Amino acid sequence: MGNRRAVKIIFLALLLGYIAFIFGQACYRNVVQTVRLREKAQQVALEERRNENLKKRINELSTDEGIEKEARQKLGMTAPGEVGYRVLTKEKETEATATATAEKEAVTQDSGSGKEKTEDKSQKP
Repeated sequence: MGNRRAVKIIFLALLLGYIAFIFGQACYRNVVQTVRLREKAQQVALEERRNENLKKRINELSTDEGIEKEARQKLGMTAPGEVGYRVLTKEKETEATATATAEKEAVTQDSGSGKEKTEDKSQKP
């Protein structure tokens, strides 16, 4: 009789352990799903704000004034009869200077080699 009682106790312990394990898994999955749901809710809120900003941008660009403003700012366009000015930043200024210097050097090298060729031709005859 003691042997049957021990088997019942072991069986009940295993059954309770299994039930606790299943319950623990369900709780863990619930926590994970809750975290994912919060993350997705944050992403949805972010995308809704972005969508609202894009709708505002579309409304701005659907007017003639908005199109003109965009063309002037992004493309540097001017209206007929206007004179356009471009303000260079230091970075653009150094690029423009470097390009101009490289062009001058190329012209100097070309003109220098041309002089040598004409001098060689004039010395031969």
